[in-house]
Amino acid sequence: MPDLLLSELLRPAEIGDLLLPSSTIQALERTQAGSRPMNLLFYGPPGSGKTSAARILAGPDDSDTFEVAGVRLKDAASVSSIENFATSLSFSGGYKVCIIDEADGMSKAADRVLRPLIERVSENCRFLLTANEIDEISEPLRSRAQPIYFRPMGTEKDDAFARWAPRYLRKLLALGINIDEVQLRKTLDGCKWDLRALANRFEFAGSAN
Repeated sequence: MPDLLLSELLRPAEIGDLLLPSSTIQALERTQAGSRPMNLLFYGPPGSGKTSAARILAGPDDSDTFEVAGVRLKDAASVSSIENFATSLSFSGGYKVCIIDEADGMSKAADRVLRPLIERVSENCRFLLTANEIDEISEPLRSRAQPIYFRPMGTEKDDAFARWAPRYLRKLLALGINIDEVQLRKTLDGCKWDLRALANRFEFAGSAN
């Protein structure tokens, strides 16, 4: 089997692996541990961990999780696959989870059909949406999920980096990449805090050696 890309090997596997402020990490951990999860909308620039966070919160039970790319929701009829999943019984007895990745890519018709569906299946299913451009999602759909911005701002950056860096450096070291926190922060800033771009930078540097 071909080796995985470094960006996949470094993909966050736990809530604590996400490059977010401590307050956001704690809120997500409470959500993960709670018995009544919310519908959530993760938005922000590419490579900030939105899809990884949605998959972590959805949990390992593939039978109760459905993931679809927003770009595939091209019309009202395309939402039927989500409805079929959301209205079927859960194998675990808990909530089913529907991830709509890059939901800002869905059509306006799909957006309109999805809004009442989210409320209609609320006893059985929760929704995790990700978006690069939140303004591309209608306000009525946004109001049905708690928005969380996936990019530390201002003084949050130092807090987020200090909490995240030791975990990330341990992963890098295990993969044979040995750098310090100063080098990591400089490279991260150069990549504009895009974690995929960061991993690609390390992979390219390694292939050039």
